[in-house]
Amino acid sequence: VSGVSGAAAPASAPGAPRGAGMIDGGGTPWYVAFDEKRLKHARPKLLVIKDSKKFVLANIALVDSPSFFVSTSKLDGGEFGSLSLTAHWYDGGKKEPHNTDGIDPGDGSRDIHIHDVVISNGDDSVAVKPGKLGSCTKNILVERCHFAKGHGASIGSVGHGCVEDVVFRNITMDKQQNGCRVKTYSEGEGYVRNVTWQDIRLGATDHCVVVTSAYKAAAASAAINMTDLRFVRVSGTGCGSPPNFVCPENLPCRNILLQDVSVASHGKAMVCKNAHGHAVGTVEPPSCLRP
Repeated sequence: VSGVSGAAAPASAPGAPRGAGMIDGGGTPWYVAFDEKRLKHARPKLLVIKDSKKFVLANIALVDSPSFFVSTSKLDGGEFGSLSLTAHWYDGGKKEPHNTDGIDPGDGSRDIHIHDVVISNGDDSVAVKPGKLGSCTKNILVERCHFAKGHGASIGSVGHGCVEDVVFRNITMDKQQNGCRVKTYSEGEGYVRNVTWQDIRLGATDHCVVVTSAYKAAAASAAINMTDLRFVRVSGTGCGSPPNFVCPENLPCRNILLQDVSVASHGKAMVCKNAHGHAVGTVEPPSCLRP
């Protein structure tokens, strides 16, 4: 799918890709009704790609999706490039358009390239969702993007199932609730492994680096195994809180790498709970990871 006609795409940030076409989801009435708890049914997603191969979405603007903008399920090979995704905050820009995820590869999707995308929304900018054990969501590359007003370059949430082999690189973020994030909870067996955030620049972000196994309450008998998480050349100004690594006691996070990570938050110390790894180069605040 490529924008070839219609109105020019509105720019969400300086240097935003300009598509030749636009899809407007008319989402604002949905945002208001959701916040006022008037909806009797789930809000529609703007674009869902299921059981497909070699799908391409390029050179187009997506505006005001009622909920998620782009969601994939069992997509084998996909490219999402030169896109602008914008969910407008309403009530004079004071109220967030909740649950307007940007691009969510998930449910066993694999070999996905997301690049040169500008996303301004009210939830995860990109969220890699799990597949079932034996059919992980995997081989995802997200690069050369700008995210604003959203919830970050995220893995999850993962309550069961698996995500592996994901790279976020060369990304700028501004006025985000979250930056680099993994969110899991204990619902069944699963794992997150081999995920890299590299060359990430954050500005005015509440939580610049967050890894948590307590995203929401769930049964304590199971846990998601989080290993081989790498944060390389991640810098932030105006981080509201220090990096947090909160992992299960019965299944600690292992092989976390912090390399040249500078995301200081008003002198606050990094938070580590059952988190193991090592630091290389300049890390601020100082690492609390255990060997």
